[in-house]
Amino acid sequence: IAAHRQHVEVRRSFYIGLPLRYDRSRHYYRVPRNRYFRGIHVYRLYGYRYPGFGFFYSDNDAFRWLALTALTLSIVDHLDEHQQRLHEQALIRATSGDIGDVSYWRDGRSFGSVTVTDIWIGNLGRECREIEQRITTGGRTETSFRTVCEKRGGVWKVMPD
Repeated sequence: IAAHRQHVEVRRSFYIGLPLRYDRSRHYYRVPRNRYFRGIHVYRLYGYRYPGFGFFYSDNDAFRWLALTALTLSIVDHLDEHQQRLHEQALIRATSGDIGDVSYWRDGRSFGSVTVTDIWIGNLGRECREIEQRITTGGRTETSFRTVCEKRGGVWKVMPD
């Protein structure tokens, strides 16, 4: 049960584009779909398997957001790695946006958005957010609403339904 709900009337939109700087060591290796890193459950059920999240190309750099891999929709199987990372970067942006903020991404004929629909302080005094994610590719669209909460150390966790 939310102790405090924040209401913000201003809506902002953000376009998630290419990163400003590329990691030169882009040596990817096959990583398991279900694993743990620093005690964080990483579960990439759909799509490509790779270290990191968004444009953070190593698990060490991305550890704050690695648990968000559980937010993946089955439509991600139809995205290439770059499109997947664009969507993940939009999820990262949602962890610091205001209510109503929308992060858009587009690559070829695939596109999507992540919207912050609610923000509140949870039972343990930690910030929680409801996030709507939408992905369209190949004429098919999937949408989901999930709650994520910040844990100690700034690490985000997907809450059970």
